[in-house]
Amino acid sequence: MRFQRQLNGKNIILILEDKDDDLIRRTFDSFFHHGAIDKDTSLQWVYELNGGGRAFFFVNGKSPEECRSKIIRAFTMMNVYKKVNEKLNVSKPYLDSVLNKLNLTETEYDEYLCELYKPYFYAKAVEWFDSIESYNMIHTASFCIGDPAYRSNWFVDYYDLGVVDDNVYEHEMKAVKEGVHNRTMRSYKEGYASIS
Repeated sequence: MRFQRQLNGKNIILILEDKDDDLIRRTFDSFFHHGAIDKDTSLQWVYELNGGGRAFFFVNGKSPEECRSKIIRAFTMMNVYKKVNEKLNVSKPYLDSVLNKLNLTETEYDEYLCELYKPYFYAKAVEWFDSIESYNMIHTASFCIGDPAYRSNWFVDYYDLGVVDDNVYEHEMKAVKEGVHNRTMRSYKEGYASIS
């Protein structure tokens, strides 16, 4: 999987690209389960293909350093648990003999392995994060439908200008950067009219 990151104010946008769209979803879910993102965070697809795609999500925090720490901690724990779960590949009698020899239950053994592997995978996660390619092509376009005085009438779209796909055509990129995107504005107006 290819990762990229973009600083967005206090937050970090993490971009995932892979030939396996299910792996992108599972990786996103892992970042959620290990505390990097909250339940309201959504995976934004730049493009999704059967068997691959590119997506991004926001890691929110009080500062970029806090976001970095959340990402590193989650990535550490993802790899620690992946390594600990390799014990499931060991035959049950052999695993039981190891547990008896160490005088541990399986839960205690899992905790022991987590503590054993955590420093190593933390160092690898810091190295991984620092090696992620920096990116700056995700932009926003804000649109208002109705009275601009009401916050609920404002919508924000995010566009990955580094990718030309069926959502953002090459000739529209300049319009997106300037905040004027007629095709998207029309679709919001049509959607708004359908629920009004």
